[in-house]
Amino acid sequence: MLKAYAEEGYDAKRWLDNVYLALLFSATLAFVILQFTGYLKNDGFNYFYIYCFFFVYMLSVSYNSFMILYFQIQGRFRFFSLWQTVPNLIKLIFILGSVTLLGSSLNSIGIAYVLTGLFVLTFSLNSLHKMKVGKIKLLDVPISLANDPVTSKALIINSIPFGLNGIFYLIYFQSTILILSFIEGYEAVAYFSLAMTLLTAFCLLPSVFFQKFLMPKIHYWAIHEKKRAYKFYIKNIVIWFFIGLVAAISNIIFAKFFLINFFGVEYLPAIKVFYLMSIVVLIKYLNLNSGALMTTKYLINIKSKIMMYAAVLNVSLSFLLITLFGIEGAVISIILVEIFISLLFVNIINRNFRGSHA
Repeated sequence: MLKAYAEEGYDAKRWLDNVYLALLFSATLAFVILQFTGYLKNDGFNYFYIYCFFFVYMLSVSYNSFMILYFQIQGRFRFFSLWQTVPNLIKLIFILGSVTLLGSSLNSIGIAYVLTGLFVLTFSLNSLHKMKVGKIKLLDVPISLANDPVTSKALIINSIPFGLNGIFYLIYFQSTILILSFIEGYEAVAYFSLAMTLLTAFCLLPSVFFQKFLMPKIHYWAIHEKKRAYKFYIKNIVIWFFIGLVAAISNIIFAKFFLINFFGVEYLPAIKVFYLMSIVVLIKYLNLNSGALMTTKYLINIKSKIMMYAAVLNVSLSFLLITLFGIEGAVISIILVEIFISLLFVNIINRNFRGSHA
């Protein structure tokens, strides 16, 4: 939908009728699968209402994307930033209230989750309705003549690359942990997971910068102002290289202090993993910059293929390098795959945007 609003402006609301149908279908299918799995696992519908409670919360997490979209496309980033904290804050309040009144139990936690879900769902669906009826003020308004109705098939075709991109990314990152557990055991997984948590923390700032705040602009520039999009990309290579370099060096300097004081001396065997992860941080900062541009236009189709190749490559390298080098091999595998992704991203972006810069 971010892509659609960047291309079509207010006319993008033509997609939303089928979005409603897709949401209804996927929610119904997810509910049936959840309850059927619960029935098999628990020899009946003993936890039917508990699954219902958490299903509502699961929907709210998913549909919250429309609340975020509502703020993004209008450039209302103060409200966007505030809303980022609201769902978890509300959940905490409901959990404290429910446990205080009803005691600590699965039922009380379930009630807190369903109340949180209903709260978030109400606002999210309201935002979706406002977009559907055009009660929004867009940050950028392109000239568009796209008024034809959108079929469900067109919606699915345009959505698939985004979904596949997310799935392949999960396979790429999670497969290493699974392979590591088979070959090295759970102690190595604990060390590696801690290093991955650190990587996630380091990447939080560029992720929010590119994927949340600037994504509507990047979509718009890529379609209507290619020269500006390429200039933005080149400028951020320099900026985020130096920021990534500072982050990597800081990690090398403070990794040992962090491990000893927060997790104890028993985590010192993970120090080499932390040092190697510094290289991942640096490359990842550059890939988040190019990855944002690769999400625009038809490039998302190419990006999803690249992420598929990355997932396959990572599985292959992980088996080989973990067998040879242990836990350090897992990080080396990620470094090599990130370099692979980086080279392909840069090549594709230069081929599609460099001419517009001239």
